[in-house]
Amino acid sequence: MPSGIYWSLAMTRHTVLTAALALTFAGCTQPTAPTGDALTPVYEGTERVADGTPEALGMLDFLNDPSTTFELLDDQLGLDRRAAESLIAHRNGPDGTLGYEHDDLFDSVGEVDDCYYVGQVALDRIQSWARDHDWIAQSPDDLLGTWDGVEFTVAEADATVELANTAGRTYLDDDLGLDVRAVTSIIDARPIATVDQLAGLYYVGTSALTTLRDTAAGTPQCDVDGWETEYVYADDAGQWRSELPAEVVAIIDQALTDDAWCGEATGHPWFVMATVDRFNCDPKGYTIELGQWTLENPGASWYIEFEVTKDFGRRHSDCEI
Repeated sequence: MPSGIYWSLAMTRHTVLTAALALTFAGCTQPTAPTGDALTPVYEGTERVADGTPEALGMLDFLNDPSTTFELLDDQLGLDRRAAESLIAHRNGPDGTLGYEHDDLFDSVGEVDDCYYVGQVALDRIQSWARDHDWIAQSPDDLLGTWDGVEFTVAEADATVELANTAGRTYLDDDLGLDVRAVTSIIDARPIATVDQLAGLYYVGTSALTTLRDTAAGTPQCDVDGWETEYVYADDAGQWRSELPAEVVAIIDQALTDDAWCGEATGHPWFVMATVDRFNCDPKGYTIELGQWTLENPGASWYIEFEVTKDFGRRHSDCEI
């Protein structure tokens, strides 16, 4: 794969377009002249590759690299000449020269798409060229990118995102020792699609990314007694019904209507938390917590906690009203 987008500021000045052209297109906005039909974009697409994916990152590396010139985009990729001008001018910045402080490198596919005369046709051609010329990471061991100083291969990125989406709050906080604010940020953002999205979350930085990557690349800590994964749903739309095993949903419904157990205060829960309890990697059952509360009327609050065995039998534990 090409070396990437970073190069020394002491490099030979590589001028692709004139400064005047750069000033015209640098913001990827509509130029003031000419007017009329000539300003109609060549194509208006409705779909584009998602940011943070190998395809997106490879496209950005290709466009930001000094070897990518107007001539290359125009002649070899076959982009509309005005699209090629707009892309190069935006990247090079107002001075029209790449490698200096006024450069405006592309950070997202959306930023590329916003350039004038760039639409789905141009994006598809850029993606195809980047793939055919090894800009896009394809094998599991290929370097995908670097976030907050932490490098990820394709395989490491996939495993890290999987861990971030499935690990429980207790595991992230206590076992991995992540900042509690990072844990909350991760839980609230689920489902997380890419490492790029993960790295952009509040309080998720170098330390958290390193811990998550190294943990995901290693052996799951199933040998720790009580190792658990939590699934937390804190909305009132009943999403938990489609996320939890049907047998657990049935037990929760039974608990919510069992007046002899918890009285008449129960109703539609505002939160449901199901913890998968494990011992030596084997699930031994679930701990279910559900409840409802109001800051304005704490007296109306209720909370239930009970255990469910591996074969979905219920054991009463606690009920507070």
